[in-house]
Amino acid sequence: MLIETISNDSDVRECASIAFTQHISARRELAFLPSRDIESYAGKLAWLAREGRLYAARAEPGGPVDAYLGWFALEEFRNIGRAALTPDWGLGTVGLPSQSFGRSPARAARELLRVALADMDAGGLRVHGIGVPSSRPELLEALSLTAYGRIVLDAAAPAAVLARRLSSARGSVGVSRATDADAAALARLDASLARHIGSSPVMMPGAHGTDEAGWGEWLRGPEARAFVARVSGEVIGFIKADEPGFDVSEAVHGEETAAICGLYVDPASRRAGVARALLAELVLDAVERGKTLVSVDCETHNPEALGFWTRWFSPVSWSFERRW
Repeated sequence: MLIETISNDSDVRECASIAFTQHISARRELAFLPSRDIESYAGKLAWLAREGRLYAARAEPGGPVDAYLGWFALEEFRNIGRAALTPDWGLGTVGLPSQSFGRSPARAARELLRVALADMDAGGLRVHGIGVPSSRPELLEALSLTAYGRIVLDAAAPAAVLARRLSSARGSVGVSRATDADAAALARLDASLARHIGSSPVMMPGAHGTDEAGWGEWLRGPEARAFVARVSGEVIGFIKADEPGFDVSEAVHGEETAAICGLYVDPASRRAGVARALLAELVLDAVERGKTLVSVDCETHNPEALGFWTRWFSPVSWSFERRW
């Protein structure tokens, strides 16, 4: 198998064709995902080849591209400093049969990683983050066999379907849309969430919440939405959503998406349906604003979050990390 660095338009478009085919496959499983075209992937991969590194795997010189992998350097990754990052559209393989000698998708991915990891190491990068669509289980396995661990789940669900499923939760707890007057309470809960994320078993380095001023500014964003739950007038939980950010799977990006970016309930008020009631109000608001998709991302090693979100959302992609 031949691995080479590529940058010319012809090779980039061949990789874009692979990415688009993977997108079509993912939408067969998750029909609610926003539609993409080859041109959108061609533009992204051209950027990756220009700003980072893009490799192609071929069975022989001059042959068709069997797989590709790209990465770029990110100055701040998960509060640990510089790292190499491969977005969830940055790895692709053709659908070759796994029994095809020497040309399986899993082997192609691992051979690409062999070269990429050596280049990252030579460039002083000791961390690699990479996203993989949930529709590619053989690539998920290939990464786990190459010392990568899953760290983040991106998931989504159609807004209208979620609204129906959550209809019985509305009104079970006092929930209202957050205003500037709630900024102090939101900052207090957000600090508790940061302590939770910074402690075992998540142990996110440098975890910190948003202060009162930051919350006030965020609440004024055009797509920002936050809801709070109250008991006897005291704010005991919140949920928030915004347009999909840089750290959200590209597969869910679009004007039709409300991306959940935070949820926390005070431990003393848990197991009483508060999180479910908060989610129900946020989803109803999304539907009323014309959103057709709701997405969420969470730490896979946060058992409370993973258990809650997988009850309501379908996996879209998994993010892996390797440190050395």
